[in-house]
Amino acid sequence: MIWWDELPEQSLLTQLWGHIRKYGFTAIAGWLAAESDEGVRERIARLLERFS
Repeated sequence: MIWWDELPEQSLLTQLWGHIRKYGFTAIAGWLAAESDEGVRERIARLLERFS
């Protein structure tokens, strides 16, 4: 289980890398945002800004 609210952003990217390569970062981030709480959505938004 990945602890989205506790891991540093770089660790989140490392955990997600295989899925990101297969499905694309935007698809994974969208799924996580729909499934997660507000704090996680904010962290995902910051990661998306970094890659867009």
